[in-house]
Amino acid sequence: MGDRDNPRIVLVDDDPTWLRALARLLRQAGAEVDTLERPDDALARLEDGVPDLFVLDYDLGAHGTGAGLAARLREALRSSCPPLALLTAQLASVPDRELGSFDLARSKDTDPAALVDALVALATQRPGSRSGFLRAADDGGGGERASE
Repeated sequence: MGDRDNPRIVLVDDDPTWLRALARLLRQAGAEVDTLERPDDALARLEDGVPDLFVLDYDLGAHGTGAGLAARLREALRSSCPPLALLTAQLASVPDRELGSFDLARSKDTDPAALVDALVALATQRPGSRSGFLRAADDGGGGERASE
């Protein structure tokens, strides 16, 4: 894992333009960022060490869903799994049962500065200190709500 000043974040999204844009913002905030377009690459990347955070898109095209990848990561890493964040343009349509795989869920239309702050904060939390699931408002806005 990266150090707390420079968290290592892995982004998985089938949209290379979105990957470049978010990676640039996170790097400006001091994060080390790896970008991947295929879920299988995320599992293979584990050979290089476990990052501090995975940020997954929901719709990964022909490669499945971010929820499916989240389940595979949690199974492979068990108790050493880092936080998993969902970042999607379709947040309101993601089934609640699939949202339970994530420590944070946000819409891609979230304010960029707020999004980067939330992702870096999640990546730099100490293990075991995650206090609950956060999800953007169901209306697709950038707000958040904590789960019970």
